[in-house]
Amino acid sequence: LYIDQGLALFEYGSHDGHEKELALASKRFKTATTLEPTSFEAWHLWGNTLYFLGKKKEEPSYFSHACKKYEKAIALSEGQSADILSDLY
Repeated sequence: LYIDQGLALFEYGSHDGHEKELALASKRFKTATTLEPTSFEAWHLWGNTLYFLGKKKEEPSYFSHACKKYEKAIALSEGQSADILSDLY
């Protein structure tokens, strides 16, 4: 449920002027990873959200946080499809 909510907020927040929704999406992914720390999808999407927030706000700290989420996703990437892994890398 939290992943779905985060994804919906990410989609809406990816439009100009909706950075607040990206921050809310990040919180949903944080909750999802707290409840299911082995969820590749949640870590990957959380990284994407932080990366996008960094681009929107032009704030470098978001990129370092995104990198940590991506590293966690990579550690959990075994068994993922080639398409998903290519997007991650």
